[in-house]
Amino acid sequence: MGKQLSLTLVVVAAHHNTNNVASQRFRELLKYLDTRDLRTFVVSRQVPGGESNGTYQNIPVVGNVYTRSAGLPHLLILLLCALYSKLPLLIQRFTRWNWAINASSVAADIVSSELSQGRRCIVLGTFCPLDSLVAARCAAGQRGALLIQDFRDGLGFEPIGHQGWGHMMIKRLFEWSTSRSANALITVSEPIAAHLRTRFPHKRVQIIPNGYDREIFDAEPAAVSQAADRFVRRYVTPNAILLGHFGRVRLSDPTSQPSLTRLLSALSELPRDISGKVHLLFMGELSRDEEVAVCESGLHFSLLKPRSRHMAIAFMRKMDGLLLLTGTRRSVVTGKVFDYLAVRRSILQFTCVRNEASRIILAHSNMHLICVGPNEPVPSVLQRWVASLGDVTLDYEVDKSFDKLEQARAFKSLLREVAVQMS
Repeated sequence: MGKQLSLTLVVVAAHHNTNNVASQRFRELLKYLDTRDLRTFVVSRQVPGGESNGTYQNIPVVGNVYTRSAGLPHLLILLLCALYSKLPLLIQRFTRWNWAINASSVAADIVSSELSQGRRCIVLGTFCPLDSLVAARCAAGQRGALLIQDFRDGLGFEPIGHQGWGHMMIKRLFEWSTSRSANALITVSEPIAAHLRTRFPHKRVQIIPNGYDREIFDAEPAAVSQAADRFVRRYVTPNAILLGHFGRVRLSDPTSQPSLTRLLSALSELPRDISGKVHLLFMGELSRDEEVAVCESGLHFSLLKPRSRHMAIAFMRKMDGLLLLTGTRRSVVTGKVFDYLAVRRSILQFTCVRNEASRIILAHSNMHLICVGPNEPVPSVLQRWVASLGDVTLDYEVDKSFDKLEQARAFKSLLREVAVQMS
């Protein structure tokens, strides 16, 4: 019976065509999906450069998604649509500016066409933004398709973005309204999974962590590697200790700002014969305050704007150590953690609390230093860690569950199991 099942997957992912972190999770996963007996469509937001892939058809949709600067009417429309899945059918002609409503209409049309061909349809929404979850919930509800919701962050679990009990109540209402009709839930870490199991005890919750794409690591263009080499030769003194941070800090998680402050202070206080050799490289988008803090630290540094994944990984390979800065969120485990593990470099984490990223680093890296809270690290411990860089061979196998190819197989298995159980 399972072998004869023909499936169609409709992924609703607003950020799919962008180059930000939110897009990488499913963009890298879908390209490895076994397409035998599976058709895949991606309903995304229209941005320059969006293209289809050999394993799926990408359908860009116009419209605005909800952001912090959006007004209350936008948020209210999303909430009402999440509560009443057929509402977009009634208000679409008046809300052409709203991406979620437009996307739900496109996704619903795909589902109708596929169902008419005798195929079983699954609609999947991936957070963030909220709009993707809402559009997926509406499309599935309107056409009677199966629904899976994916939480890259803990929507109703920990504060993200706006703070305060009022905002958290709204987020939990969105979490409940978009998940109550779901046939399964996916998330990236055990803390979020435990939260979802508590809120939805009768639903299947599966963890598919943010992983790494082996193709990017195995096929590094020569020109990219040479560009990284040229930069190091030109701007970094010989025998320097290169420590690299990749991505955003406060702009990704406002609670991680103290970790950057502690990192700079701790490195600056090392004996001069060690701190003078340290060269910090930040590749990614930093806030103006963060740039000023780095410039005033007294350490050697380089600030680079965001680059392509290939270029970022080429630079990671040039580092002696890799930096991870996290805040108070216990569920956090950003995609760069898996990139760090895949390039096999020593990892230095500064964090306000021990979190999921800490657990994974402890379990899978044989060379790391994790500094938790305002009283760590002990200066002598940090000094030994910095001094040891380059002297230790990192010899470990990256867990297969982090490989996008293996994750694609697990994801395909989940799709089939949900489809069979609900048939």
